Amino acid sequence: MNTQDISSKSETIVSDLEGYNAVLYARVSTDDKEQTCETQIRNMKAWCKQKGVNIVDIYQDEQTGKTLMRENFLAMMGRILVGGDIQILLVNEQSRLTRDMKLEEIKEKLKLLD
Repeated sequence: MNTQDISSKSETIVSDLEGYNAVLYARVSTDDKEQTCETQIRNMKAWCKQKGVNIVDIYQDEQTGKTLMRENFLAMMGRILVGGDIQILLVNEQSRLTRDMKLEEIKEKLKLLD
């Protein structure tokens, strides 16, 4: 996925993001040959620059997306939930966040960890 793909999908959601704060999350599986965290991060940084979004922090994991029990994923979610200054959690594509769950399911599982 390139910056154009990310940008065109987001246009339907929000048009003015300038000044918003974001955390970036990249993930590759150990058997993932097509993507690298570096490529994902580069695409997300370009998107943020284009939109005027502030990057507060960058998290990355090299683990399966079938579990939420990933060290940096959990650190990122803690940062978002405790910090209160993050408006955007940006991933290169939804599967980088999780393979098998929708966002609502992630929220529910995180409540159980609280």
